[in-house]
Amino acid sequence: MQTSIDQHGHALVPSQLFLSRMVQHWSKISDGEMIATPALKEAWSVFELRSRDLIINNASDAPFKPSVVLPLPTGSGKTEGTCVYAALQADANTKSGSFPVGVLIVTRLIKDAERLVSSINSMAGRAVAVTSHTENKLKAPDMADADILVITHAAFMRACWSFGAGDGARWDAFHSWRGGKRHLIVVDEALLNSVSHHKVTSKDIELVLRAIPHRDRASFSGAVATLTKMQDYLDRQEQKHAPGDEQTVPLWAEGSPRHALEIEGKRSFLRTYAVERGDGMRCPP
Repeated sequence: MQTSIDQHGHALVPSQLFLSRMVQHWSKISDGEMIATPALKEAWSVFELRSRDLIINNASDAPFKPSVVLPLPTGSGKTEGTCVYAALQADANTKSGSFPVGVLIVTRLIKDAERLVSSINSMAGRAVAVTSHTENKLKAPDMADADILVITHAAFMRACWSFGAGDGARWDAFHSWRGGKRHLIVVDEALLNSVSHHKVTSKDIELVLRAIPHRDRASFSGAVATLTKMQDYLDRQEQKHAPGDEQTVPLWAEGSPRHALEIEGKRSFLRTYAVERGDGMRCPP
């Protein structure tokens, strides 16, 4: 198979080959009833070009690692294109003398992950893709041995939350493979609930602080200090701004992974306590 090589020696999928295979696949899955229109071909070319650019950038020493959102319409073959590209990338990785490129695909549900793996392996003619989820957990070496790894949105978000809290083991198991780091990450469908929105007041924080038994405060000193700072900040802002003058301001810069872990631990700890709210009501554990 013809293979492109970038300036650093990484195996890349040839643009014309991808477009040709995509046209064939589009006809095959519709029994010849769906025509690869010029608009579809243009959309597929954009997908291929952006994938190539991301691989080259992620494989380089460039400090800025961008993410790209492709606003392609429903029915334009984004998922099918991902499968075709992944299968071709696995084939390109077999080229002697080139550095292989690993791919991570993030899809919504377990059944979607299973379907993508089956489709990619069928196109490649061999087992190049695997999936790891709650019903089929793979060990890190098994995931690292696959050119293509497919995981669910939920697994991806858990790995991101752990990474943000200073524990990178889960993310490394997904992102690392036998060829180094996976240089192409494709999120199939928009990530739902990727950002959690919570509203908290100074009184809410006061309630939490009062709920922590004095004998246990030393175990969560970082979390207590962070919550106290937040309460003081909210009190100052309430005095400073008129009602309705809402502002979004970061309370600290990069934060502390240790404190984030403490806060998560404190949440689990407080679930065992019934808390007096101060208005005559009790919050059950």
